[in-house]
Amino acid sequence: MIILRVGTARLQLRIFRRKDDVRRPDRDHLHLAAIGIGTADRLRAFLAERVKVDRTQRVIFVNPYQDDLCLIGTTDIPYDGLAEDVSVDEEEVHYLLAAINRYMRVRLTPEDVLHRFSGVRPLYDDNTANPSAVTRDYVFDIDGGGNTPPLLSVFGGKITTYRKLAEHALERLRPFLPESGAAWTAGVCLPGGDIPDADFDAFLRDFQRDQAWLPSALARHYARLYGTRAKTVLGGAGSLTELGIHFGGDLYEREVDHLCEFEWARTAEDILDRRTKHGLHIGQPARLALDRRLKAGSVA
Repeated sequence: MIILRVGTARLQLRIFRRKDDVRRPDRDHLHLAAIGIGTADRLRAFLAERVKVDRTQRVIFVNPYQDDLCLIGTTDIPYDGLAEDVSVDEEEVHYLLAAINRYMRVRLTPEDVLHRFSGVRPLYDDNTANPSAVTRDYVFDIDGGGNTPPLLSVFGGKITTYRKLAEHALERLRPFLPESGAAWTAGVCLPGGDIPDADFDAFLRDFQRDQAWLPSALARHYARLYGTRAKTVLGGAGSLTELGIHFGGDLYEREVDHLCEFEWARTAEDILDRRTKHGLHIGQPARLALDRRLKAGSVA
């Protein structure tokens, strides 16, 4: 059986302006594009990691996701509306299914859809007619100076270059921040990323050897999400019982406490959908149980 999941999280774009008229690129030069993404179960045999172009020349991609799932998505379509209102509508679901079904022996239907999400990203208009071909590069605009505090607007960009974007942003702000230091992030690991020789497989083997009481799938979950901080998540536990309440899937109370203490999670959605993807693997009763646990105020 093939289970399709097409997601409900959304990215929000907000343009902040002062009460006075802030100079910024004309709205006509800010291209809003909606991106529809989906996930599918057990499609790896033929489609995983392949990129397809359908008859309308929109790229359809299917990527491995969450071990036994695959992400199914498409490239940009123009969007003119409020960022908070964007969603994957039924027409987009049918579009994705029709494109994928061209390659499938077992046809996917809307009933296979379990989860969906769409996002809006601002693309700086470079006069390209096809939204998929609009530049993904970013554009800065600084308003202010002198006795007026600077306002830096960032248009465009993408998550894969966020650290470089941040360094460039600080370079542009350097005239207003004379005591700022040099760029430093290129040689610094993200939290938990300081795995020796960047060899995850060796790190996982060592972690599983040291925590032999952990089921293999659970050990891999902690190692993959938290890297060298995985032992901090365990908090000295030596058995599943010591991990606390089991909310379902791979989610135990110790991880909840860690996310609240170190990653500022406050709600069930923070934990299940934003900090992790546990929400794809547990049902509504578990969500409600986690919500009650958080509201009880017993989080570390």
